[in-house]
Amino acid sequence: MVGRVRLSTRIVSERRDTVYDGSRRAENPLSERTSIDVPLLMVDVRVTPRFGLHASTAIPFVVRTGTVQQAGGSLRFRDEVRGLGDTVVGAWYRAGAP
Repeated sequence: MVGRVRLSTRIVSERRDTVYDGSRRAENPLSERTSIDVPLLMVDVRVTPRFGLHASTAIPFVVRTGTVQQAGGSLRFRDEVRGLGDTVVGAWYRAGAP
């Protein structure tokens, strides 16, 4: 069907309290917790029976929280990163009989 538009989404998610120093596990004295959510958005448009366009993008949202223990009490912190991630735009062609 010419003019068909397909929109699809997926979400990749991770929650952890394991701290890494590079690729090695490390101690977690700040009680850090990390939350990662990455929605993936994809659009596919059929222009002709054999030709179409495809676009996809990732929109990451990363939150890190923890607690710093001090002599005067504890201090909680929160660090957020969000934005537009990898974006891909391409064309496809279906060979053979339509």
